[in-house]
Amino acid sequence: MKQIVGLTLFCLLLSLAAPASAALIVPPNSELGHVLVLTDGVQVYVHTDAQSAIFSALLPSAWSYSILVDGDENGAWGDGPLGSRKLSHSQADFAYATARGKLCTQYIYAAYPDNPDMVYDSSVCGARKSRATFGLVAAADGVSLQTFTIPKSELRDGPGEVHFAIEVWDGSATSVFGSPSAPYVLTLVLTA
Repeated sequence: MKQIVGLTLFCLLLSLAAPASAALIVPPNSELGHVLVLTDGVQVYVHTDAQSAIFSALLPSAWSYSILVDGDENGAWGDGPLGSRKLSHSQADFAYATARGKLCTQYIYAAYPDNPDMVYDSSVCGARKSRATFGLVAAADGVSLQTFTIPKSELRDGPGEVHFAIEVWDGSATSVFGSPSAPYVLTLVLTA
């Protein structure tokens, strides 16, 4: 492994560790990346470039989705059931979501007392500073392509695993794919 002029290059490899409760479909190659979620109404993909992880979702235009990251990898959202409201400890849990079609970055503070896999309390939008971007392209058939481009350095400091889940909002209910106790896993590794 090399460091080139003090700059460590990272490569994000996808370890398709499927949540225990979700069936993972091994995808064919797609320009959108590796399939994470594939249902009748939802398709979520991930791929990387040199600096970012790009999450793309094909959803009905009125729907939205979020990427929730278990930063401390403790198997529960936030500091656990009814945890504290720590804003910025280095391993805090966090989310990338949308609010009215704009990027919303948040800290996740706590899980429900009876369900550590469900978010109970989170910060307001914008509390977590981010250089991530959100793109929305609507198609004539009522489907939109919604894309989060997230700097790898925001997902994890250095090499190792990033545990995450995906939430999809259809306007009336949330579907959750993965959880802190059964996450999807992205593995950051150093490359030459």
